[in-house]
Amino acid sequence: EEEGEGAGLGDESNTTAAEDPPPSSSSSGAPSGGLGAAVPERVYNFIHVPYTQPVWRGSLAAMLELSHFPAIVLFDTRAKLYYALGGRKPWRLGELPSAEDVVTFISDHKKGSLEPFVRSQVLVDGEDEDGTRPAAVNVEMFTDLNFPDGCRDGEVVSAVLFHVTWCAHCKRAMGVFAELSKEAERDPSLRQVKFYTLDCDRNDCYPGVLKLGDAGANLDKLPRILVFKCGSQPVAYDGYRGVQELIAFLHKQSGGGGGGGGDGGAKEEL
Repeated sequence: EEEGEGAGLGDESNTTAAEDPPPSSSSSGAPSGGLGAAVPERVYNFIHVPYTQPVWRGSLAAMLELSHFPAIVLFDTRAKLYYALGGRKPWRLGELPSAEDVVTFISDHKKGSLEPFVRSQVLVDGEDEDGTRPAAVNVEMFTDLNFPDGCRDGEVVSAVLFHVTWCAHCKRAMGVFAELSKEAERDPSLRQVKFYTLDCDRNDCYPGVLKLGDAGANLDKLPRILVFKCGSQPVAYDGYRGVQELIAFLHKQSGGGGGGGGDGGAKEEL
């Protein structure tokens, strides 16, 4: 990966990848032999990373939130993007990708026709189903949950807290958000609102991918709370992150009044 772009799975154990010489100057334009496939101005290196359960957490596969194996991932070290052959779909036995599939994959990357791989947290079934806190969601389920079919126009569908686990402000906001969900459950006019959290350390929180519109403009500043209404773009909450202030903001968004959420007054923001 000195000059070109590494393709395949990276290797944390410093396994040496085979490298090709510069592209052949033959009239056919075909690359010279070897494990790597050389193309004009780019070098694609192929690296095999065995998967072992004991080193899962902290491994490259964990950082990419890969849940199905084998996986073929192309790392574009120039664009700082990565791409997965076959996306997130698990390979069926007898339908594993062929050498031709890999060549086509690389060719599509050269042509710029691939969609970047977006990390989506691998969630353990039932880990957030005890009813004591907002449910953790991932990028994969985000659109269906927050832009559902069959809702009423103007109805508040959900509120999402974008956070990272290591941030002290985010930890405080998580506590407030959990109290908010309990308070809303006791309010007949807000019982339909769902509360979710999205960890932007383990998910790629790209505003375009999540369809956030203007509300995603400051998503690099966390924690961030967005409210999703049926039939309209989400709305960002920029006020003091207190339970009563957030309840008033939800009432305002649902058309019930109760004051706005943008006035932080003299209180210190959490």
